[in-house]
Amino acid sequence: MSALLEVEDLSVTLKLAEGDLTAVSDISLSVEKGETLGIVGESGSGKSISSLAVMDLLPKGTVRKASKMRFGETDLLSVTPSQMAALRGNRIAMIFQEPMTSLNPVYTIGRQMTELLMLHKHVSRAEARDRAVELLEKVGITAARSRLSQYPHQLSGGLRQRVMIAMMLMCEPDLIIADEPTTALDVTIQAQILTLLRSLQREMNMAMIIITHDLGVVARVSDKVAVMYAGQIVETGKVDEVFGKPLHPYTQGLLESIPIPGEISPGEELGSIPGLVPSLKTNFRGCRFANRCSQAFENCHTTLVSLNETAPGRQSRCLLTPEAAAQAFRSGNGPKDAAPTGYGADVDISGAPVLSARNAECVFRIKPNMFAQPKQLRAVDGISLDLHRGEVVAVVGESGCGKSTLARMLLGLRNPSSGSITLNGENISGLSNVEKSRRVQSIFQDPYSSLNPRRTIGEIIRRPLQLHGSGTAAEQQEMVETIMERVGIPRRLYHNYPNQLSGGQRQRVAIARALILKPEIVVCDEPTSALDVSVQAQILNLLLELREQMQLTYLLITHDMAVVEHIATRVVVMYLGRVVEIADARTLFGSPQHPYTKALLGSVLTPEPDADVPDIELGTSYPNPIDPPSGCTFHPRCPVATDLCKRSAPELRHIGRTETACHNVAAEVIAAE
Repeated sequence: MSALLEVEDLSVTLKLAEGDLTAVSDISLSVEKGETLGIVGESGSGKSISSLAVMDLLPKGTVRKASKMRFGETDLLSVTPSQMAALRGNRIAMIFQEPMTSLNPVYTIGRQMTELLMLHKHVSRAEARDRAVELLEKVGITAARSRLSQYPHQLSGGLRQRVMIAMMLMCEPDLIIADEPTTALDVTIQAQILTLLRSLQREMNMAMIIITHDLGVVARVSDKVAVMYAGQIVETGKVDEVFGKPLHPYTQGLLESIPIPGEISPGEELGSIPGLVPSLKTNFRGCRFANRCSQAFENCHTTLVSLNETAPGRQSRCLLTPEAAAQAFRSGNGPKDAAPTGYGADVDISGAPVLSARNAECVFRIKPNMFAQPKQLRAVDGISLDLHRGEVVAVVGESGCGKSTLARMLLGLRNPSSGSITLNGENISGLSNVEKSRRVQSIFQDPYSSLNPRRTIGEIIRRPLQLHGSGTAAEQQEMVETIMERVGIPRRLYHNYPNQLSGGQRQRVAIARALILKPEIVVCDEPTSALDVSVQAQILNLLLELREQMQLTYLLITHDMAVVEHIATRVVVMYLGRVVEIADARTLFGSPQHPYTKALLGSVLTPEPDADVPDIELGTSYPNPIDPPSGCTFHPRCPVATDLCKRSAPELRHIGRTETACHNVAAEVIAAE
């Protein structure tokens, strides 16, 4: 039986002002009906370009070549633009990474959903609206008919992504290409979206291609996987075979970069891939991965390597024999430091905290529309929190729970509406900006937007010294070069600009700038979420090393629970502006108490091919923070909520080694006692 989609020897060449750039070369893949293919690799490896080539959505002037590109009985290389337009959205649909930019902000959800069905199936508007309501309900959106009159900005990120999925299913396509469908979503929403896609795929017998850098997503939902590097496929096969016994050193490096509980201890150095992805303008002579491979030998640099079949359905682009590659993976792809004995045991929490919040609140006044009276939104609702020297305190929770607002208050960038924030016993609102910035610094999520594109790397790192008048010009130069060396930035990059650096190098610059004044506390707001998994490992290793060397205290804001378990000493779980659980990391991950914490931990997708996507029973209705539910704000989504939860808000109380705000947990402990 022939595959639904077959692509052989695909190459894509982009026409740039400085010359041609071959973004994809020698790509071959196939997908059967009802099958899922996962495509993984670092940014710039050619994953998205390959999918756009299949959809014929490449930029004007781009050259696409292939020996075969067939979808069903249709030759995609010879179809006319009108024939291709009839396929797109009808038989082949694409779910893009960011629904807010792929949905038209000036059209209602109903108009955008119905026009697709009316165009391809020639049905009436009433029939199209009924189909839209049916699909919105199928993807778990409540009050579906009323949603048709809403605009994209009136929906949360998770709901927008569900709308995108429903829209792509309007014409019941044979193939769905999902480009990073869950990257921008919380872990709980990610699990729900993936469960939804899997169930709809089985129900409609659709084929699916998932493009992502998240190996956990691929492991849980894919049947086959293709690993891409520098515009080429370097390994393919069944997902359990590739993840269980990777043959290519690049695949091995990706898997060893992930902090997997049980396989690597908290605080232990992660495996990482040294160096950078080569420029696609390079005139490659040998293996494209050779300059970063710890197992490379002389022939790897001079011999062009083809994708060879190592077993039925299994291919690898490597000169190593399968036996040698498997042995290298078992023995590790590089040295790792032993984990610190009792990670976090060096933190003394009996002394005075370096940073403290007491009953801190942050209230915004929001107008739902131009005619309504302003309403209060409690972004942070009565939080008390202490940070002790040397701690790594992680604050976790879904988007909109108040994590970033809390961080801004702790940085002194926003004064609390009530309560207090103290830094070494002094009220932070009474300190000057100079004093606050000397003691507390921040590292932001996106290093590209947080660095001035008009200044060189050296100027960016040096700027805080200049503003504080620290030392002479020569002394400042020496301090900048010293911190660059400490965070792993070569001195030769001193005069480069941010756009000339990779994502990992830019984040190292942001870290250097934050540390140049030798602060006591560093607030890290999603410091690795914009990075590839291999670069993430480098940055996590660096943060742990600097913590030990400089006695730093970190406040880490993230939604990546695997990172939290690896790096944090204590965890604060927030929901709708309130803290629902606090515990040291080992206790919280070993024995979570609050139902919301259990849902967060249960949503983590580790690269285990034999495991399925977890079924998270949290419902799809996220409460409105302007009009929160009575009692416990989590009760509408809680699987064990009682009438007491609806009437009374639980207090945060010590229960064993944790602090938990839950009536049921408290009742269980009292009954046990």
